[in-house]
Amino acid sequence: TARFSPAELAAITGAKSAPGLEDEFVVVQGVADLVVLLPEEIWLADFKTDEITANGLPEKKRLYAPQLKLYARALEKIYSRPVTERWLHFLAARTTVEL
Repeated sequence: TARFSPAELAAITGAKSAPGLEDEFVVVQGVADLVVLLPEEIWLADFKTDEITANGLPEKKRLYAPQLKLYARALEKIYSRPVTERWLHFLAARTTVEL
């Protein structure tokens, strides 16, 4: 669970924030599948159950990238260290992609 300003969310997700919300905040809650907390950095992996082929990987990577960026930024806020590795692992395709 982490608190973000609309501007922070816009920077992370690429979506535009509505005007007039500069003094507001959004609380985002989610569950990361795998987080490795190291002394100087964090690694993050998310598992996906989508039934996809290798040809569909680029689109799924694009689709899920904002979610992992948001998780990474929340972890950085909470633990005061950078997320240096982010992966999506597609269980059905038995494939891991780096973000």
